[in-house]
Amino acid sequence: KMENITDEEIEDYALRYEELKKELSVTWSLMAFSAGAVESLIVVDRWLFLKEHPDLVGDCWVEAVFDYQQSPRNLVVVGIKR
Repeated sequence: KMENITDEEIEDYALRYEELKKELSVTWSLMAFSAGAVESLIVVDRWLFLKEHPDLVGDCWVEAVFDYQQSPRNLVVVGIKR
């Protein structure tokens, strides 16, 4: 999609949105800072959902699938049907 964009168009875009560069930087920093906490909350929420349904789920747990250094999204919620 971007193969036909000229250098002039890229420069125009950079100049047009230069004022928002600081806001974008702050937004990305906040996202990076809070991503681990938000992802942990999602995992806990899914695990608790399974724990709250003992009539459907026999056992459930959270397990690391691979090394955290490969990706921070390395957790899986496992649920065994009753």
